[in-house]
Amino acid sequence: MIDPMLFEKSYYLEPEKSGAKPYALLRQALLDADRMAVVTVALRQRTSVAVLRVRDDVIVLQTMMWPDEVRQPDFSVEPGEIKDAEVKMAHLLVETLAGDFDAGDFEDDYAGAVEALVKAKIDGVPVFDCHYGTSNNRYSIKIDKLLTSSPSSWIGDH
Repeated sequence: MIDPMLFEKSYYLEPEKSGAKPYALLRQALLDADRMAVVTVALRQRTSVAVLRVRDDVIVLQTMMWPDEVRQPDFSVEPGEIKDAEVKMAHLLVETLAGDFDAGDFEDDYAGAVEALVKAKIDGVPVFDCHYGTSNNRYSIKIDKLLTSSPSSWIGDH
């Protein structure tokens, strides 16, 4: 098993016309074996380790960091005494929250917040004036929102 910490970027691989059959054979062999292929590639004047895997009938090249590029934690956790009942509760919490992952359930709202900031700046509104509470300034940034919510709710009608 490959540690997911090593994965970096993904690229769809498209064969040239003359390579369609070898591509299809490799894709099928990877699918049938339920495996990934470990390869080395040169991208942007640098050699990297990567894996080839199949996703939606297309071969994906997923580059990986070299092991020495993965930052090691510089801290330790001292939990104190852990009781069996606490472990059982933690297991119950995990099972209660467990489910299938669907990337569509998540939203990157950072881009929307940046667009709102840019629009405010274009409109001549001082976007970095922070106000707490109600404001007539349509684009005011509320400190309490910064601390308790997602970026898309930081700006707008308050």
